[in-house]
Amino acid sequence: AVLASFDLSSLGFTEAQGMAFYDELLTRAEALPGVARASLSTLVPLSAGGSSDTSPQIDGYTRGENEEVTVYYGMVGPGYFDTMGIDLAAGRGIDARDREGSSLAVVINETMAKRYWQGRDPIGGRLRTGDDWITVVGVARDGKYGTLSEPARSVMYLPIQQFYRPDPVLHIATHGPAEPSMSAVRQLVSELAPDLALFDVRTMEEHLRLSVAIPRIAAVLLGIFGGVALTLAGVGLYGLVAFVVGQRTQEIGVRMALGADRRDILRNVMAQGARLALVGLVAGGALAAFATPLMSSLLVNVSPTDLVTFGGTAAVLLVVALVAAWIPARRAANLDPVQALRAD
Repeated sequence: AVLASFDLSSLGFTEAQGMAFYDELLTRAEALPGVARASLSTLVPLSAGGSSDTSPQIDGYTRGENEEVTVYYGMVGPGYFDTMGIDLAAGRGIDARDREGSSLAVVINETMAKRYWQGRDPIGGRLRTGDDWITVVGVARDGKYGTLSEPARSVMYLPIQQFYRPDPVLHIATHGPAEPSMSAVRQLVSELAPDLALFDVRTMEEHLRLSVAIPRIAAVLLGIFGGVALTLAGVGLYGLVAFVVGQRTQEIGVRMALGADRRDILRNVMAQGARLALVGLVAGGALAAFATPLMSSLLVNVSPTDLVTFGGTAAVLLVVALVAAWIPARRAANLDPVQALRAD
């Protein structure tokens, strides 16, 4: 997919001229080689820009006391949902019928439908943001609009041919690689409006990579820090158990001289290391449970108190701790009793 931004207000277009330009642009864009669908939108998934929101009156919904109804919105062109590959849960998307002179239409997302229609069929329902009622014609599947870690939000899509905006983003879905279509789009726009400048032209893949760059860097750094911390913990436990074994060399020699089995020595030293590891896991788990909500913005599809994650992490730490303890424990079990008794 290709994204290209522009602003018709720089040309002084009226609304009528702008809407006519949109029709011509989309018709000719879809005729370009390699282009499957084309549409317009002021909403770009995972965009770094701010989102527009409003507080509509929803027919049949009674607000609670001090309840704030907040709905994010964007203007989209015909075929937007097909172009972006967004499935519809019910009804239809925005199409050529939704233009000036026709009944006002809107598509809402699943979160908005569940919250404000509460078991009622949203198709045919109405809402109002100004003087006129707008009819719900479709329900789109939820998506991620600002960040990957954002909570579900209510979103509605308004037809750009009924709610005009001069600064949309051209969305183009291609059959193959997106890069060859970028020059064709530039050429097309220069033919339609020579003075119109396209900016921020990029592929959807480039846009998504940039959108998740900071969370990805943060996750990599945290992973590196976690690996370093795990290594230091293992080395520290190894050093501590090795020191304790050194202090107990004569004791171990006496035990072995009195008939203690090497496996008993191994189990004894391993148990000491395991006790230290369990104390650390309990303390670390409590601190992690307290700290993870503070880092919830970096989590994607994982809750701050996910038991599987906590359990898996604890298991990895325990295995590392046992390996760190096993090395000096094995050395203790292989001690020569005579040399151990002579040790200072």
